[in-house]
Amino acid sequence: MLPSPPFTPNPLSRFGNLLSLCSCFCSCFCILLVHLACASCLCILLVLISTVCLAMGGPSAEEAARRVTARLRRAVEGEEGALEVEDACLAAEEFALVVGNEERLLAAGAAVPLVGVLVGVGWDAAVPHAAGTLCCLATGSDARAEAVDEAGAVPALVRVLERAEAGSEAAECAAMALACITDGASDAPREAAVEAGAGTALARILLGVRPGSTAALHAASTLRNLAHGSEARAEAVVRAGAVPALVRVVLEAERGSAATEHAVGALNNVLAASEAPPREALVQAGAVAALVGVLRGEDSAAEVAALAALALFGIVKGPDGQREAVVQAGALPALVHVLQGTHPGSHAASSAALVLAGFAERGSDALRETLAHAEVVPALVHVLREADPESDAVANAALALHEIGRASDALLDAVSEAGAAAALVRVLLGADPGSDACAQAVDALCALAVGSDARAEAVVKAGAAAALVRMLHDADPRSDAAELAAWALHGITDGSDVLRESVAQAGAVPALVRVLQGADPGSDVAEHAAGAIHNLASGPDARTDAVVQGGAVPALLRAVGEGTEAGSGARMIAAKALRDLTGSSEAASAIRDAAVTLRAARETFGGDADLVHEITDLLNRLS
Repeated sequence: MLPSPPFTPNPLSRFGNLLSLCSCFCSCFCILLVHLACASCLCILLVLISTVCLAMGGPSAEEAARRVTARLRRAVEGEEGALEVEDACLAAEEFALVVGNEERLLAAGAAVPLVGVLVGVGWDAAVPHAAGTLCCLATGSDARAEAVDEAGAVPALVRVLERAEAGSEAAECAAMALACITDGASDAPREAAVEAGAGTALARILLGVRPGSTAALHAASTLRNLAHGSEARAEAVVRAGAVPALVRVVLEAERGSAATEHAVGALNNVLAASEAPPREALVQAGAVAALVGVLRGEDSAAEVAALAALALFGIVKGPDGQREAVVQAGALPALVHVLQGTHPGSHAASSAALVLAGFAERGSDALRETLAHAEVVPALVHVLREADPESDAVANAALALHEIGRASDALLDAVSEAGAAAALVRVLLGADPGSDACAQAVDALCALAVGSDARAEAVVKAGAAAALVRMLHDADPRSDAAELAAWALHGITDGSDVLRESVAQAGAVPALVRVLQGADPGSDVAEHAAGAIHNLASGPDARTDAVVQGGAVPALLRAVGEGTEAGSGARMIAAKALRDLTGSSEAASAIRDAAVTLRAARETFGGDADLVHEITDLLNRLS
C-alpha cells in the first residue's frame, strides 16, 4: 500500500486564502448595497459569510490536494469497495476543475492512483471520473501532460478504449483524456499512445458511435494529434484503419461540428507528415469526395474549409492519377466557391488558391486548360483585387495565375483579359518589396509581358513600370526584391520601342543605375539591370541621351571592369550597352577616358572569348 503524504498545517496559506475571500466578500457587499437588499442577494451574502468562515478553519489548497490524493490511495489500495473508489475519483475530479489545483494534485502524486483506477477490476463506474481528472491534470501544460504520461496514463487509457463499449461514458472520457495528454508540444505522449495501440482503439470508437458525437470528436482529435509532425506516427494511424473511420465522420457528421473539424485536421496531418504520404490509401477510402463535400458546404466553417483544402493539396502534389481523381470529384467548382464565398484574405481562400496553384504547377497543359475554363481565373483575380496585398492568399493567387498561363499564349491572354495586370500592380504598390506576395506578383506580371507586345502594353498601362521602378528605388541593390524588379524591367524592355519609352518615362534609368552601382558586378541583379539599360539605350537619340545623363556609363564600366567572376552575364551585357552608347559624344568621351579599365578587363578575362571580342570591338569604335 502506498503511504499517504504527511499532513502539515500551513497557516500562511490559510491566512492568504482568508484575505482573498474577505476582499471578495467586501466587494460583493458593496455591490449589494448599491442595488438594494433583496431575498436573493441576502442568500448570496450568507453564502459568502459561510465561505469566509470555512476558510478561517479549513485547510490550504495544497493540504486539500494531499487529502484528496490520500483518499484516492486508500480507496484504490484498501477494501472500501467500488462505491468508495467512485466517490474518491469524483471528489478528485471536482477538486481538479478549480484552476491551480491541477498542479497541486500532481505534486501530491494523484496521477498514480488515478491510473490504478483505470487498470483495476470492478471499478467501471469510477473510470469516467478518473479519466476526466487525468484530462484536467494534463490540460494547458506540456510539463503536466508529460507527468501524467510518465505515471502510465496513456496505455491505461488505451486499455479502457479497447474494453469499453464504443458509446459508453468510459470510452468517451478515455478518448477525451488521451486528446488532452497528446495535445502538447512534446512527442513523448503521442509516441506512447501509438506504441500502446491507440490508433486501432480510436478507429473502433469512431466506427461505433454517431459521427457527430462527443466521443467521435475526442477520438478524431486524438488521431489528429497522433498524426501531427511524424511520418511514422501518420503511417501507424493509416495502418490502424483510422482513415475510413475519419472519412465516415467527415461524410456523415454535421459540416459545422467540431468532430468534422478534427477529422479533417487528422486527414490533413496524415498527408502533411511526409513528402510521400499514403495518398492512395486516402483516395481509396473516399477522402477526396469527403473533403470536396466540406468545401461545397454552405455551413462549413472557414477554418474547416481551409483544412480540407490543405488536405486536398497534399493529394494534388501526388501523381497525375490522383490529381485527376480530385478533379473528377468536383474540386474545381468547390475551390472557386471557397474563393468567392469567403473573405478574400482568409486562411480558407489562401488554401484554396494554393490547391489551384498546385494543380497548375504540377498538372498537364490539358489540366491548365481545364482550370482556365472553370471560372478559376476570375476567382483568383478577385482575391488579388480584394485581399491584403501582403497576405498568403494573394501570394498563392498570383502563383496560380502564373502557373496557369504557362500552358499557352491563349491562356496568358485569358489571364490578361480577366484584368490580372491591374490586380497584380495593386499588389506591387501595397506589399513590402521583400514579401512573397510581391515576388509572386512580379513573376506573374513578367509571364504576361514576355512574348506579346499587346499583353506587355496592358501590363505597362496598368502601371507596372512605375510600380517596378518604385521597387528598385526602395530595395537594397543586393536584395531579391531588386533582382525581381530589374528582371521584370529587363523582360518588358525586350519588347517594342513603345514599351521601352514607357519604362524610360517612368524613371527607370536612375533606378537601374542605382542598382547596377550597388550590386555585386557578377550578380544576377547586375545582369538584369545592365540588360534593361542596354534595351533602353537602343532607340532614339533622346532616350540614349537620357540614359547617359542618368549616369549609366560609370555604372556599366564598373560592371565590365570590377569583380573576378569569369563568364559573367552582367559583364557581357554591360559591354554591349557601352558599345551601343558610343553614338553619343558625351558617352563616347566618358568611355574613352576609361579605356585603361576596359583593356585591363580584357586581360583579366582573356579566357572569355566573347567578352574579349566585345571589349575589342568597343575599343575599336572609340579609336
